[in-house]
Amino acid sequence: MGSPARWWRARRARRRWIEEALVAAALRERPDLSGWPLMERTGLRGAGIYAVLARMESDGRVTSRWADGPYPRRRLYRLADPS
Repeated sequence: MGSPARWWRARRARRRWIEEALVAAALRERPDLSGWPLMERTGLRGAGIYAVLARMESDGRVTSRWADGPYPRRRLYRLADPS
């Protein structure tokens, strides 16, 4: 069997893939969502959704912008163009 560290790395990689797939599916269904609606659609809670979004944005798979309008300001996320 492998080492425990190897098992945990593989488990974390699978979990990240699932989280990113959930976020991508939610954004494909409805672009320009902020964190709270994404939490409701994906089931990811707390800071976890923002960690996933930050990782996807740094990889270039998601773009974000500040929403216009009154406070509180919200950051809207959308899938990046695959070009």
